[in-house]
Amino acid sequence: MPYRNNSSKLRCIKNHLKLDRDRGSADSSFQLGKIHALSGAHRESAPTNVTHAIENCYKINFPTGNPDYKLVHDEVVAIDTEKMTVTFNLVNGFSFGRPVWYVSMDSSDPTVAAIEGVTSAPALQKIKVGGDDSFSSAVERIFIAINGLSQNGCKNPQRQRLYAALTDGYRPNNVLGGIPTIANNYSPLWDINLYEWTQDAVNNGDRTQLREEFHILGLVESGFLTGPNGFEFGSTGIINNCPIVFRLL
Repeated sequence: MPYRNNSSKLRCIKNHLKLDRDRGSADSSFQLGKIHALSGAHRESAPTNVTHAIENCYKINFPTGNPDYKLVHDEVVAIDTEKMTVTFNLVNGFSFGRPVWYVSMDSSDPTVAAIEGVTSAPALQKIKVGGDDSFSSAVERIFIAINGLSQNGCKNPQRQRLYAALTDGYRPNNVLGGIPTIANNYSPLWDINLYEWTQDAVNNGDRTQLREEFHILGLVESGFLTGPNGFEFGSTGIINNCPIVFRLL
């Protein structure tokens, strides 16, 4: 049977993190330009993009927020080119039962990129998925609930559902595989695995917030979870680039 965890205090947090850079570091203007190169609409040739990026990097200064998203990544909250700091939106989730924060940067799928507010990176489609724990694998898994609990919105300590996140703007409390300090097979490239509670599990009141990879895989084996619409559980073939920023416990 699924176990229940009522200690969630991170279910509806919209997190921010300030990242500091040393003033005058050699690559500061390049990094600021690269943000534009990754986020801008024109990515057809590197020389042109780099030139435009260097020109536009001097226009990037939004220390109090409300940045121009034609110039910076959508997860940027504020950027101060005098203090050399950038504030990013962070996403809360879980890895092996521990709450974590990560930053969502790119997706191989344009629809997911639009939903997440990240850069569409179709080149990620070339990376092999479905073998996260195998030798030389470039990916780890991320588990996303389709029909987890969402009643009463953020007041529900068991809240965990993709569709809830789409409707109220808060994150769905995804579950990640191994991260640094917990496992030695970490990768920031996350192979998206969608799971759905079966109708029997819903009817029997078995749904709860899940926080650990092998707990999810065990519930798949036990018949509580499937892939979308009852299909076989597994990789969707979509990769998100979401580096881990902080482990809270």
